[in-house]
Amino acid sequence: MRISFSPKSISDLDYIQDYVLESFGVRVAERVISSIEKDIAYLLENPFFGRHIVDGIRKLVSGVSIVIYEVQDEKVEIHHVIDSRTDWVRTLNLDK
Repeated sequence: MRISFSPKSISDLDYIQDYVLESFGVRVAERVISSIEKDIAYLLENPFFGRHIVDGIRKLVSGVSIVIYEVQDEKVEIHHVIDSRTDWVRTLNLDK
């Protein structure tokens, strides 16, 4: 099993890091990103740990973030990392 990040998920993580860094400083930003990375790494051994949403898409809660991913053969594809306090269902077009 391996982890793969979509370009959007990398952009999401960069945005989270920049926002937390600017708002709360280096220590908090490092802690937040490290926590998300640790939770994603957990999927290597437990790929179906997150809750199924729709059509093979799963979600993993990581602090105030939600990791949207899909298990594909021997790969966990991370699609998005999004703030759980937003209307993430609508943002990801999952409400259709």
